[in-house]
Amino acid sequence: MAYPEKRVTRAPRGVMSHEPVYMRLMPAEREELVRLAGLKNSSLSSVARNIFNEGIAGYRDKLMSELAQRHANALAER
Repeated sequence: MAYPEKRVTRAPRGVMSHEPVYMRLMPAEREELVRLAGLKNSSLSSVARNIFNEGIAGYRDKLMSELAQRHANALAER
């Protein structure tokens, strides 16, 4: 009895692999990404996505703080 082959996918369910986001890195940044991917035995894309997900909350908080400060400065100038 032959078993149907299971489709192997590395990306989590729901990842939009048909709409990639391209990122330009400096040589040292890419070397670090390659090193981390090797340590984790994962693809560059997978590691970059993990780094993005770990850093997005801090980046969003920083951006919102900067926008609030700009808004406060604009109100003070009136």
